[in-house]
Amino acid sequence: MVKLLVVDDSQDAIDVADLILTDQGFDFDFAMEADAGIELAKKSEYDLIILDYMLPGKSGYDVLKEIREGGVSAPVIMASAYDKSDIDITGKPYQPDDYLTKPFGPDDFIARIHAHIHAKRHKM
Repeated sequence: MVKLLVVDDSQDAIDVADLILTDQGFDFDFAMEADAGIELAKKSEYDLIILDYMLPGKSGYDVLKEIREGGVSAPVIMASAYDKSDIDITGKPYQPDDYLTKPFGPDDFIARIHAHIHAKRHKM
């Protein structure tokens, strides 16, 4: 079974992801704070992490950096209300595997999840 982690501080975003992921039959965990997301990512093995860029206290990039330095290799989809061109992480050592601009449609969300899971399985 595919296991996902969603890190987002918006209850609305969590509720929407919950509906979509449940409908698709995914096993998933949620974290609404950066440090809780880091802890979950490091202690469980996830097939994919969906990570909000704007979290209180730490940016999604900071979370990405900490989990990568902690040995987490799961693909990461960064989600944000900002357009990708508005987030400057160019040249930084850690990059998300994909980027979604909020709000996004459920079909695009699921398609990207499946694409990354499929790619991860073929890398093994």
